[in-house]
Amino acid sequence: MKHRTRLVLVVVSCLSVLSFVASPIFALAPVSATAFQDADAFGNEPTAIDVLAGVSAVDGIWSPSDVVPVGPVEADFYATGVSDYWLDALSLEFDTGGYDLTNLTFRAYLQKGNYNDNRWEHYQLYPGAFNPTSEDPDPSTSLGHIDHFPGGNLPPNELVGWLEIPFDATSDPSYQLPNGNTAMTFRMWNWRVDAVELTGTLMAGVDIRPGSNINPVNLKSNGVLPVAIYGSDYLDVSQIDLLSLDLDGAGADVKGNSDYSAVFKDINGDSILDLLVFFEMEDLVAEADATELTLFGMLEDGTEFRGSDSIKMVPPLELLMFEAGLDINGLVEISSIPEPATMALLALGGVVLIRRRRG
Repeated sequence: MKHRTRLVLVVVSCLSVLSFVASPIFALAPVSATAFQDADAFGNEPTAIDVLAGVSAVDGIWSPSDVVPVGPVEADFYATGVSDYWLDALSLEFDTGGYDLTNLTFRAYLQKGNYNDNRWEHYQLYPGAFNPTSEDPDPSTSLGHIDHFPGGNLPPNELVGWLEIPFDATSDPSYQLPNGNTAMTFRMWNWRVDAVELTGTLMAGVDIRPGSNINPVNLKSNGVLPVAIYGSDYLDVSQIDLLSLDLDGAGADVKGNSDYSAVFKDINGDSILDLLVFFEMEDLVAEADATELTLFGMLEDGTEFRGSDSIKMVPPLELLMFEAGLDINGLVEISSIPEPATMALLALGGVVLIRRRRG
């Protein structure tokens, strides 16, 4: 099984939060990147130039100077508009399979162009592939669509670094392409780009007390809570950093020999490796009336993931009844395994499976 390092890139026309930051541990490169030239609002067909190799990683070579434009066009910086003298924009596509589309971040590594005019420090980020008919001839007159970059009045050729823009890819259906990827266009005025990328969070299938519909929890219990993390085409559980796991404030349970209580096995029968881990209930910092717990974690390459499952807060007696296999709210857990037996199974390399039947 492989973990696919793919993601979709998407754009929002009105973005209120952005910052210049350092590069994260892990990020996704685009699956396609196309620059356009000679495009304008009068129906002239643009020339598409593949720039994927030039913007997939920081290499010190700035786009658009890393491509050879067609005809008499300035290749030093992007300047979107009706003029046919500059390259216009980047049309981008990312594969976001398995990721949380509501919380993605677009990043671009930037340097200001050599045009010495502080009015030309703009960008536009919007959903969908490049469309020349909606092009704005002057960014300063495009109210409601154009945002100034931070740190206006930058000198020509100033290195800015990473521009970071969070966005929600579900906010506009035009983000989604027929192939399931997400498209966006990044327009710039007087800027050069070395690389673009996307960061986000993988969504993991999390099952608290696998096999149970009740998932009882008591915050004062000194017992452990079994949690299954289901592997998928996008999530290779063998790459999970166990030290990073956090279930509402509780870290993965540690046995006496300092090895984490963890079992790798196909739990749900889909022929993909899953992971079973345990957390001390008394370490949870959930509210007393919580109905859901969320697990956060990270892969060895720095990719973040998260997943949630429902729970039921119960008094100590009900928890004891559950662990003893007695009736709780009309349901009988016939093979819920108490803590000593659970740990015995772990010592043998087994996996705890909890089954349910009607009362």
